Amino acid sequence: MTSKHLVDCETILDLVEVYVLGATTPEESALVEAHLEDCPDVAQALADYNDLIETMHYLPDYSAKTQQKEIPPLNLTARSQQSGNLIDADEQASRLDDITEPEISSRIVRPNFSVWRQAVAGLAIIVLITTNVYQLWRNNQLMSEANTLEAQYAELLLSTTPEFDTPQLMLGDNTNLRSNSADLEAFGSVDVVFAWDSDTQNGSFYVTGLDASAPERLYQLWVLDDEDAVLLGQVIVEADDIGSLLFESEIPIDSYDQFLLTIEPEDDSSQRAPIIAGDI
Repeated sequence: MTSKHLVDCETILDLVEVYVLGATTPEESALVEAHLEDCPDVAQALADYNDLIETMHYLPDYSAKTQQKEIPPLNLTARSQQSGNLIDADEQASRLDDITEPEISSRIVRPNFSVWRQAVAGLAIIVLITTNVYQLWRNNQLMSEANTLEAQYAELLLSTTPEFDTPQLMLGDNTNLRSNSADLEAFGSVDVVFAWDSDTQNGSFYVTGLDASAPERLYQLWVLDDEDAVLLGQVIVEADDIGSLLFESEIPIDSYDQFLLTIEPEDDSSQRAPIIAGDI
């Protein structure tokens, strides 16, 4: 069972308590019913709740037992409280006829299901609120982590990319970055940054430490594999020893093994010479 499935089961189990009472929204009811086919835990929980409710419906009714007021035996020789005379038997019988059985009100005592339902619904609402608060907190935490990673990547890009006056290509979410440095006898310290977007195959190349471009010095950027060398374009190096190239490749850059910067005279490609390379 995957982690995603576990999370879904926990969410559905929280809804089951309200679902059995008919207090869920149509969307929540559809979610529970769709989940029953694939999740035995949810199906068992629903069956347990239904059994509980069915059992409580068949609890015996408790009614107040009819209690008849016990009539004390009449003392035939008792004296009238008003006259003080003896009460004869006929008068005693007449009084017995006038005495009726007291009316007994019966009240059936049943379990208070409405209170139980309100308690379960209240508990379910608390669980839902708690779950929503946790999900909101988790989403905020993930967004914060994503922002932190994005900031770290931007800091890395700025730390490895020279300050250029030329416009820089804005790459997308699937940006790849490669960099390299070398101490060359002809130029001294040379630094390069090679970046591209795997979705659009747009990219940029930056270099520092080279002499400015001239007819006798043309800089070209290539990508290589075991069989082919593809020219991405000419790198223009300005007078401040900073060069750049924005390019678009028809073939995914990821399919190549290396990038290579070369130098050659404008009118003689046979004198082409590599300057610096890097792994893709």
